[in-house]
Amino acid sequence: MDSVRIGGHDIAFSDEGDGPPTVLLPGFQSNAARWQAFGYHDAMPDRRLIAVDPLGHGRSSNETDSVHYSAERAVAEVTGVLDSLQIEKAVVWGFSRGGMIAALCAELAPERCSAVIVGASPLGAALDLTYPLLAAGVEVLAADDWDTYWAGFPIPLPPEIKDYLQSTNHAPSNAAAIEGMIGWRDAHPDAGLAPVDVPRMAYFGSGEVFADTLRGELVAHDVEYHEGSWDGHAATMADAPGVVAAVRPFLERHGV
Repeated sequence: MDSVRIGGHDIAFSDEGDGPPTVLLPGFQSNAARWQAFGYHDAMPDRRLIAVDPLGHGRSSNETDSVHYSAERAVAEVTGVLDSLQIEKAVVWGFSRGGMIAALCAELAPERCSAVIVGASPLGAALDLTYPLLAAGVEVLAADDWDTYWAGFPIPLPPEIKDYLQSTNHAPSNAAAIEGMIGWRDAHPDAGLAPVDVPRMAYFGSGEVFADTLRGELVAHDVEYHEGSWDGHAATMADAPGVVAAVRPFLERHGV
């Protein structure tokens, strides 16, 4: 892993492969290494994959003040990594929280995005379903109370995933990240849905708890999407071959 200093914090990233540059952003409490662990690097040997640990995740700095997790700062981390690599434009692809950051990149830094892929992210009204439940975890994470946090977590996850996330995260920084995410919805309510001058697609599984609401939002806003048979959040991320098979035609169609 390499790192670059952005906004007073160390932001870690890996840079592997050759081909069109593609930034990979992990979900909440996940990290850059999970993309490779799930097989995305093997499924995309023809692309240069730049997997980023956002602030408070993976090997990047931890920060317990939510002001550091604003939408603008999240986007600045992506553009800062691209700057450090002297890359003008890249595909920005995120999963879950990372997908929301990708959507924000299309809105706030479209000139740096050759395309945007939003994976299993609750956009628009789907955010309204999940944010109150996530917000309920702020106090318990700040207190490092994982048992109470998992008891109220809004998205079903297998026990082994919970164990991994708990062992690789700094709970108070996670609490601050949630507070920052809540601010994204207030400041940029149409991120991922409003028209942008960037090719964009979304994907999600039919088993997502917010699938019906998200589908309705994507249809209403005429956003290209792929709905797979994945039965939930963890299953979607784990199926690298299936996800890449859904995304690749979009990338090829737009020449990115």
